[in-house]
Amino acid sequence: MKNLYFLQKSTLLLLVMITGINGQYLENSKYSGVGMPYFEVAVYRQFAFDKKNSRVITISDFLYDDLTFEKSDSGGYNAEVKLITAIYNDKDRMVNSRIVKKTITLDNFSLSNSRIDKVSINNEFLVEPGKYVVLFKSIDLLSDEQIQRKVQLEIPDYSKEDLSVSDIRLYRDLEVDSLGRIIKYVPAFGNNFTNRMTTFYAAFDIFSKADTVPANIRLSLINEDDEAEIDTTFNKILTSTLTIQIVSVAISNLKHNAYTLKVIVKTKEDEVESNHFVSFFWTEVPGTEEDIDLAFRQMAYIAQNDSFDYYEDESLAEKQSFFKRYWKQHDPNPDTEKNELQDEYFKRINLANGCFSA
Repeated sequence: MKNLYFLQKSTLLLLVMITGINGQYLENSKYSGVGMPYFEVAVYRQFAFDKKNSRVITISDFLYDDLTFEKSDSGGYNAEVKLITAIYNDKDRMVNSRIVKKTITLDNFSLSNSRIDKVSINNEFLVEPGKYVVLFKSIDLLSDEQIQRKVQLEIPDYSKEDLSVSDIRLYRDLEVDSLGRIIKYVPAFGNNFTNRMTTFYAAFDIFSKADTVPANIRLSLINEDDEAEIDTTFNKILTSTLTIQIVSVAISNLKHNAYTLKVIVKTKEDEVESNHFVSFFWTEVPGTEEDIDLAFRQMAYIAQNDSFDYYEDESLAEKQSFFKRYWKQHDPNPDTEKNELQDEYFKRINLANGCFSA
């Protein structure tokens, strides 16, 4: 294991800016898997029922492989991590903070190397409009290694608008109560989904200064050719000033791997819009000529170009056969059902395309 030093001994600082109504950040980092308590972090801003403030939701995920496990006296293996979250306003004054400590116990030590299993720490803060810095500091309590992350967050005053829609929050899975409120969820870090999935969930808040307002809501998934592969419209009565809307999005028949998810809310007097980038990465053999050619272009960073030149004019079946052979030869753990290297590679390619494409 390596030790990293930045600013102070055993502490790494990462900085990201989030300026939308909601924000989310993910970095597939070289600092993950090297003995540091690295974590993915998502920061969401949701409208609050007091019609003035916002609820800031923070979600932090730690892979077991990034934590230190030691054998416990009572049997099994324990890891302990502490996360400090603090919110500072533009005058550098701390307006809210929380400290959460979690203990993870495993019966099998081999699970401590898992890059699939993880522990989540979720927090919620009520914050008024303004500019903020959210500081996250994780501490591995067994190794004393630390990572700090700062997120710059701007929260507009939606209460001044007659109609407003929040940025879109994406979930791999969720559970709601009888009032339609989200009580359990699995966030989509990086807005990046596996193509094994058939459905994801989009959630957004609608603020209306008046209540009992008829509204038309349109949700579209627009591909890179500016074509809407999903385009659905429904009517809803905004019975209160704050409406939480959740939409299940079926994705099994999509043809591309990068989209813009667009939500338009329209009333008689106003129209507002919110957009969100969504991408999918290959975990299975692409099923169409267009998909397999795209996958080959994305593999050009790691495979020899003459291999692709050879298969350029071959049939879809021949291209798929090469794709399967290549990833089978590069499967780091053939005993598992999934190919972890393939998943990670295409996940990072899609993430990079989403962050750096014009």
